[in-house]
Amino acid sequence: MQEPVWTDAHAMNPSEDLVILTLLEQAQSLPDEAREPWLARQSASEAVRAQVRRLLQAERRMADFLETDDGLPAELAFPSSGDRLGNYELLHPLAAGGMGVVYLARRADDAYEQQVAIKLIRTIHLHGDERSREALIARFEAERALLARLNHPNIARILDGGRTADGLPWLVMEYVDGVPITDYCEQRRLDIDARLRLLCKVCDAVQEIHGHLIVHRDLKPDNVLVGDNGEPRLIDFGIARALNQPQTPAPAQERGTLLSAMTPAYASPEQVRQQPLTTGSDVYSLGVLLFQLIVGQRPFDLAGLDLDQIEQVVCQAPPPALRQALRGAALADDEKRRRSVRVGADLERIAAKALDKDPQRRYGSAQALADDLRHYLSGMPVQAHPDSALYRARKFVRRHALGVGITVAAALAVLIAAGVAIHQAAIARRAASDMEQTNAFLIDVLNLSDPYQSGAELSLGDAVDQAAELIEERLGHRPELAATLHLTLGDSMRQRGRYAAAEQQLGKALAQSERLFGTDDLRSIEALLTYAALRGDQAHYEDAEPLLHEALARIDRASALGSPLHQRAINQLGVVHLAQNEFEEAERYLSQALAADDSDPDRDSTNRTVTLSNLAVAARGLGDLDRADRLYEEVQAIFEQRFPQGSAQFAILLNNRGRVAYERGDIQRAADLGSQSLAMNRAVYGNDNSLLALPMFNLAFLYNQMQRPDIALPLAEEAFELADRTLEDSHPNRLRALVTLAEALRQAGRSAEADQRLASAEAVIAADPDAGVPVARYLERIRSELCKMPDPVHGCQAKTDLNQAGR
Repeated sequence: MQEPVWTDAHAMNPSEDLVILTLLEQAQSLPDEAREPWLARQSASEAVRAQVRRLLQAERRMADFLETDDGLPAELAFPSSGDRLGNYELLHPLAAGGMGVVYLARRADDAYEQQVAIKLIRTIHLHGDERSREALIARFEAERALLARLNHPNIARILDGGRTADGLPWLVMEYVDGVPITDYCEQRRLDIDARLRLLCKVCDAVQEIHGHLIVHRDLKPDNVLVGDNGEPRLIDFGIARALNQPQTPAPAQERGTLLSAMTPAYASPEQVRQQPLTTGSDVYSLGVLLFQLIVGQRPFDLAGLDLDQIEQVVCQAPPPALRQALRGAALADDEKRRRSVRVGADLERIAAKALDKDPQRRYGSAQALADDLRHYLSGMPVQAHPDSALYRARKFVRRHALGVGITVAAALAVLIAAGVAIHQAAIARRAASDMEQTNAFLIDVLNLSDPYQSGAELSLGDAVDQAAELIEERLGHRPELAATLHLTLGDSMRQRGRYAAAEQQLGKALAQSERLFGTDDLRSIEALLTYAALRGDQAHYEDAEPLLHEALARIDRASALGSPLHQRAINQLGVVHLAQNEFEEAERYLSQALAADDSDPDRDSTNRTVTLSNLAVAARGLGDLDRADRLYEEVQAIFEQRFPQGSAQFAILLNNRGRVAYERGDIQRAADLGSQSLAMNRAVYGNDNSLLALPMFNLAFLYNQMQRPDIALPLAEEAFELADRTLEDSHPNRLRALVTLAEALRQAGRSAEADQRLASAEAVIAADPDAGVPVARYLERIRSELCKMPDPVHGCQAKTDLNQAGR
């Protein structure tokens, strides 16, 4: 008879188990011819190396295990492809893990079509004595019993089970057609937030099994598969254990099975030591997975380490901080930067807490870890605390609360009384000076709009524009106050569509704030966000997006996550993605902004309604028109109550709600909403503002669709005149207005003029191809329609000449 893979002459100690498993895992990653020379160089004992050799030999014998059962006891013949197990036919192998073999199978009783995964005990473990085989079969059936208790969307379900005619147990599981979670994230280049959301779902699944008093004990990427639908599924409960069962050291005949199943790179210190486990062991494994998803590698590299080093690393060495590990990660520089922007101090604390060597100081549950990750994603405070002097000080204070409290209270009472008085006096003096100088400046602004003072009647907006020129003259000696006024006036110009003037003022505000207060001061961050908003308004999204990510990094360094500035930054990021038709990304950021609003009952509710309105745009872009209209309806009810005379935001909502009506095929309702939007915009901005161009050409577009050039043409002409005068040539809104005008001219029978307008747009796009992306299909359709007109136009002839030359 063939020599058993595992000998039962003695029970290996836990440390020996660990080094054998580690050497086996490392050797399996090498080519066959390199394994023996590498193994001979290792510092392990000859007995350990011999055990690793036997395991590797068994692995080689398993190369064709699915086609033959040579050497197996006759009573345990192994099934192969094409065999039937109950109602299922084995198709082909999917994987062979430490304990089991998994086949893809199909339902073969013609009841219905279904693909499943069928797991059987791996034959390498069935060559031992009868007692050993019985123990392994009992463990396999325990997995089946554990799985039967679970029902969660992120856990692969058990469907059926039984034994072969020869007594070999098998279980039928839901087939998960996916890839390991780490591969999924890398293949799709998911950003940090998307990776964290995936891990939260894994935590939910782990919490489900913990709720059934089960510890998985082998959480690693290969056991978390993600399908094309983006849903992670937890699989392989081969070494899971029920917590309500006695936890005693494994008997000798089971140690080989446990050894070949456990993955030390993801195992907790207590698991490595084979100490009694709690749910905290799975939390540690989730921490390793979190680290790997962010950095691209595990926190510890065990390759080439001897026994003492392995134990020291796993059980004593602290993991590196996330940002430090990212700097040294094997990633492209741009990918490092992309990830680093979203890895803040709070996320580092979360990873450190999950990876704490002491189970009592890790998260108490997978749910607690998921909650902190979700708080981080939404900008809310997290519960994680780093292992630091401050942490130890807090522990000391808790142990000696009464004595410390009395001492500190007495000292603080004296210090606070003196400090507050001095500080308040300084603040009062500074505030009085600021108020006096600001009031004097505002009087000058009002004088500019007074025809008796200025000699001509100016609007308040014109007065504000002129006042900006007085800031340095009047407030040069108070640069911090000048920076604030540059920001205020620049934002006013931006909101009124005066982008060139706004850029000058906001550029000054940002430069002055950073010089006076530092880059991470909240005033500088506010100036940066406003400047980013301007770049977005100018359609320079390639500038706006990195500015907003930089603002988020500064907000994190300023410990202002969850603040109104943080909510504003993620909302602006959502809007930038909306403008580029990146609706999934937009929805992600806008949902975070909404969560931040909802978490703060004192926050300005106007922000929430704007975010809801933007979320409706994202829902429309994703094709969920019902949800978009529900969100618009909710916001419109609020606006009707709050702004009965209308407002700029209300006008935007009406315009966007008209888009939903158009996509539902109700063009007349879309035009009615567009007309209301345009009228409200005129009431807010007057008749000579660049912000009117968008609702104008939108309404002209709708009347073009209804074949009403009599209405569409004057609207399109006015829209283009405004856009041409106030926007850059390559601005998407100017090009949209230009193409809409061309269509109105075509429908009015003015083909030559329509051709000239299209040619003008095509010239801009030829010089700046990126500018043409938002209007490319629209322009192509209008050009096609124009070329069908009876009278030929130059643009069509040019295209014909090019086509003939190409032949």
